[in-house]
Amino acid sequence: MVGLFAAIAALVYSTRVTVTDHGLIIRTWYVIRHSIPFDEIGHSKVQYLAEADWPVALTVYGHDRHAVLGRVALKAVRKQDAKWICSLPQLKPEIHPGLTKARV
Repeated sequence: MVGLFAAIAALVYSTRVTVTDHGLIIRTWYVIRHSIPFDEIGHSKVQYLAEADWPVALTVYGHDRHAVLGRVALKAVRKQDAKWICSLPQLKPEIHPGLTKARV
């Protein structure tokens, strides 16, 4: 049980997102690198749950509405950084409020 918890925590806390002039670079397990150019992004979905000011997850889709280009769990990220990345206009974010009240 402890090993399973450690593996899940390592996955969440090892994820790093870098924003460049041309796109996003998502690094998982410190070695797996996935690059998403901004021109391939059709839209992204930002999910909130219980805390209205802290996004939980970001899912990036391609121009095909069903093609997932990448997912980022944001609870392991500082609140300000999570809000900043979700507000990038290049990601074309759609807000899904979850358990919180819808934002204007």
